[in-house]
Amino acid sequence: MVRRAFILSPAFVAALTLAWSAMPVSAALSARPSALTATSPTSAEQLHTSHAHALSATVTAGTSPSLLQSQQGLSENAAITAAGAGNPAMTTPADPSIAVGPNNIVEFANSALMITPRSGASPVYVNISAMLGNTSDFALRYPQVVYDPFSGRFILMVLESSQTACASLVEIMMSQTNPALPWTSRGSINLDPALGNGVELSNVSLGLTPNVLVESSDYVSCTTSLPVASQMVVIRRADFISGALTANSYAFVEPGPVGLQPAEALSAQNVEYAVANDASCSPGKVPGSFAVLAINGLPTAGSIAWVCTSESEPTATSTPPAAAQEGTAATLTTGSDRFLSAVWQGNVLWMAGNTGCSSGGTVSCLNVVSIPATSPPTSLGTLGTPTQFPPESVSGAYLYDPALAVDSSGDAILTFDKSSSSTFESIMVAAITGGVWSSFSTLHASANFYQPGGCSSCAWGDYSAAVQDASHPTDVWVVSEEDDATTGTGCATATACWDTYIGRYTFAGPAISSLTPAAGPSAGGQLVTVAGSDFAVGSTFTFNSATVVPTTGSLTPDSFTFTTPPGPSGLVQAQVTDSLGTSPVTVGSGYIYVGLANYVPLTPFRILDTRPGSSTCTQCTLDPTLGPGATDKLQLTGVTGLSVTDPIPTNATAVVLNVTEVAGTAGSLLTVYPYGTKLPTASNLNFAAGKVIANLVTVTLGQGGAVDIYNALGSVNVLADVEGYFAPEASTVVTGEFHPISPVRVCDTRSTSPTPACKAHGALSATGSMVVNVTGIGVGSNMIPVNGSAAAAVVNLTGVAGSALTYLSLSPTNASGQCSYGPGHASPFSSINLTAGLVAANRVMVALGPSTTGGPDNSLCVYNAAGSINFLIDANGWYGGASAPVGAQYQAIQPTRICDTRSGGAGCAKHLIAPPTASLITVAGQGSLPSGATVVAVIANLTAIAPSTATYLVEYPANIGVPGASDINLSAGEVLPNLTVVQLDPVAGPDLGDIDLYNAAGSVNAVIDIEGWFQ
Repeated sequence: MVRRAFILSPAFVAALTLAWSAMPVSAALSARPSALTATSPTSAEQLHTSHAHALSATVTAGTSPSLLQSQQGLSENAAITAAGAGNPAMTTPADPSIAVGPNNIVEFANSALMITPRSGASPVYVNISAMLGNTSDFALRYPQVVYDPFSGRFILMVLESSQTACASLVEIMMSQTNPALPWTSRGSINLDPALGNGVELSNVSLGLTPNVLVESSDYVSCTTSLPVASQMVVIRRADFISGALTANSYAFVEPGPVGLQPAEALSAQNVEYAVANDASCSPGKVPGSFAVLAINGLPTAGSIAWVCTSESEPTATSTPPAAAQEGTAATLTTGSDRFLSAVWQGNVLWMAGNTGCSSGGTVSCLNVVSIPATSPPTSLGTLGTPTQFPPESVSGAYLYDPALAVDSSGDAILTFDKSSSSTFESIMVAAITGGVWSSFSTLHASANFYQPGGCSSCAWGDYSAAVQDASHPTDVWVVSEEDDATTGTGCATATACWDTYIGRYTFAGPAISSLTPAAGPSAGGQLVTVAGSDFAVGSTFTFNSATVVPTTGSLTPDSFTFTTPPGPSGLVQAQVTDSLGTSPVTVGSGYIYVGLANYVPLTPFRILDTRPGSSTCTQCTLDPTLGPGATDKLQLTGVTGLSVTDPIPTNATAVVLNVTEVAGTAGSLLTVYPYGTKLPTASNLNFAAGKVIANLVTVTLGQGGAVDIYNALGSVNVLADVEGYFAPEASTVVTGEFHPISPVRVCDTRSTSPTPACKAHGALSATGSMVVNVTGIGVGSNMIPVNGSAAAAVVNLTGVAGSALTYLSLSPTNASGQCSYGPGHASPFSSINLTAGLVAANRVMVALGPSTTGGPDNSLCVYNAAGSINFLIDANGWYGGASAPVGAQYQAIQPTRICDTRSGGAGCAKHLIAPPTASLITVAGQGSLPSGATVVAVIANLTAIAPSTATYLVEYPANIGVPGASDINLSAGEVLPNLTVVQLDPVAGPDLGDIDLYNAAGSVNAVIDIEGWFQ
């Protein structure tokens, strides 16, 4: 056997002798959200993930819990035959233990772990014996595994004992965040050498609180095999998780009463309780009494305190008889009457075990005790009067090996085994609500009797297991052993090997936390994922008050998918109904039907300015600065007090906003999304502390004509200028329909410019304005038409190294072909904000005006507030006027991420983007987008992440070469967003519906969030 350095080595620990009295004894022992970084601009998005859990409603006393999920657990055959997963020499029957995290179920039986996704598919087997380096002489028994919700890790302890000598120890291990990866050994717990020879450890019980990890084992005589005492080890949880264990990280409490069972207590308590049946605070076995130990403090700095209290049972328990089973005279040993399970929650301490009783003969029955147990901050707690429930029995049947867990409302759910001379063993489930037992239900029945090796009194695992779900605390998971008549390697007969079975139960009605996506076409056909909790088989699902059917095979207790039927524009609700109730209507249960729409350009106006004291304060209070994690509602229709009468109609499907963040106190992000829907995993603005950055946002209107603005970290002020909106129109109306073109440069004021008129003008001076004709530049039809059929243009404006802090504004020319803003008439809105020397870009959807009185609409105005600055304008589409040919209509959706090159996905591979080859991005068919040629262009938020050198990025159809244009200009290490409006590859073939993303220099990551598409 390979030995490690034992972190709990007795050579470094002075054992604490338990004080057998009712007085407390103290003794000394010798013994956040992560900030944004340049490489992770959207890491704060993790902060918005909401885990809303509906608490179970008060249930009628004696109600049975509902089964949410059931599945095969670990089996002896699987443990032996799965590659490297088991120890064929191990013949001990199953002692299953279970723990459940946000993503995985971990079951531990003997030497094998089974790690399964919560859905129950594709288990992974881990051989703990092999991981520990055991030789065949050593075997593992009494496994215990718990999930630590404070660290997101699983912790296991297991007894390792010699098959040929009196030697044993308790091995301790901890998982990685992904429990399928190799586990880390934290060492071993040995016997205290002061006890001398002649005893070894037996049994392992494990308890967890936010502060400590508590393990208890019995001492067994090597000559008689009878238990003589126990030891309990208290370990500081934080030191255990970090691995920074010292002599002050743990303490031994010994010798204690036999069969000590530490309690699970996952709420924020400072006291840990442990219980033992047939014991008191005097040495020896005391029938009719049980002992309660309360432990306070931490081993750190060398001190903990505890108190022992003796409690009387109205009915003394007794050793239960072995259980009969159908088809054989062989019985199943049912162990002792010690407590097998303990939970402390809601100031109630629960414990469960077996007892002998008379019910149609002498049989084994269930013994459950509860006792009020408080946790004052500075004391060892106080106990109330215990309640011992009458032994629970079934005439002529044997009930044994109970395990108990408590849900978030204090309802106790138990699992146990049942058999008789006329029935095979079955895994049963019951509950205690309002002090009343429910009826029993069968989770799984054995297919045969269990008789390995032809035994007459057959060893049967000592444990079942039950645990509250840390992610859905209204639910309880259970596991127990059974016999499925499995044969295979090491299982010569149908009665030779054990199996286990897992169930998930609840008293909670269903709850919906989110719909993804939360907006989609009125025509329907959108695949939506509903996430939440407690979706039971047989539930009814309604959407917009009509019944919908989940996609085949998609229903789990936590999620399902369905396809939206056609529906009316506006907000509708999804709900789930089962026998325990109907899910409430919440922000997360909303879905917005959005119809096809055409663009209506406006003269830009400011609709939001949160800066306190600002003369332009709009929709703001004394100090509406968005704090960390704050979400503010922005009303967009029917707003009064603006510089203009609010022109956005109530039937608008989306609004185009230029959103500017002003000097945030921390690196952060803003997400703008429909009001009345759940926060999506997407971003619109990523910014560093102290910066002023603008970005165009096309956002679907939510309930009541409003949107939400979310800020991840720090505090920030926000401005929003309206550039236009999308309004529902028939497909026969061409005004406002979109016409995509490949990116083309229409203006460059620098001396190296390829655009003669703009080159001749040169840099724009302070308070100066310039008329720019954006039509007729390009090749063939790839240009904005010169005949006046374009009502608005989609352009990318880049400011280049101005001499002073400034802002640029784009607006249409007036009827005389002049600019409305200039010297003495400053623009009241901004398109982009720039510091001196900065090169930055922003998308603008701007209405066009004439360049001369009575001329066609072909021009726009550029205004500069201060200093001297050059600028670039790249066009990549236009919206038609009344004389335009047929174009494409806009389908607004909830922001949806299709690509993140840091992690990869369906839309793009995980890779850094580096020249000279552009990266292909699959767009059509991703997320909620239709596949094929239906989509002609998309509106997407492109975020460039930390390039290795100064560079620019540009998106364009995959069927053309790199254009002479840009979407984002940024320096090394910067994180910048920009809205893009990009045509998809229209050519039939492998790249149909795709775009290319080109990076000019160095390497860079990128994120693409779709805000809508044109079709």
